Amino acid sequence: MQQGQILASGTPEEILSEALLWDVFRVKTKIEISPYHGKKHIHFIV
Repeated sequence: MQQGQILASGTPEEILSEALLWDVFRVKTKIEISPYHGKKHIHFIV
């Protein structure tokens, strides 16, 4: 949610993206799929 508005709806696997994290939190990220467990891994870029 941002300013009372729902920005995305779904499971984290479906909606979690670099663009969404930027839109909501204003943080730069790189999302990759982990070779160990096949799930998304978020790298925060400073």
